[in-house]
Amino acid sequence: MLRRFFQSGSDYSLLLLRLLLAVVIFPQGAQKLLGWYGGFGLDGTLQFFAGIGVPAVIALLVIASDFFGSVALALGLGGRLAAFGTLAVMLGAMLLVHGEYGFFINWYGLQQGGGLAIPGGDGDATVRLAPSWCGRHAVTLGGGG
Repeated sequence: MLRRFFQSGSDYSLLLLRLLLAVVIFPQGAQKLLGWYGGFGLDGTLQFFAGIGVPAVIALLVIASDFFGSVALALGLGGRLAAFGTLAVMLGAMLLVHGEYGFFINWYGLQQGGGLAIPGGDGDATVRLAPSWCGRHAVTLGGGG
């Protein structure tokens, strides 16, 4: 069972999807963990999550999923697990942060938040990737890639 979970195939489209998702999620993780790209860093992110009622353990899992999960996606290492983590983070973001702003992205700065389209797009990519093989050049425990 574990071997099947970490298997991969030879699909180039999944490779592209996995790499694009990693490129999108990595800066979010770097914001949360390291404070890069105008982020809060670890302490600030933990304070933010505490302010919206998220327990510290869950906040740490979100940070780990965004940062380390995106690196794992880029390398093709445990891609399904990383994709499931990203999916959980995006669903949480939709429910706790973005849902109150409606669906659309805030293109013109007319509202405070970003809408469901932002985490929804990332979530869509993870829904496609998580149950699938991770595509070419994924690190596997045998069987493809």
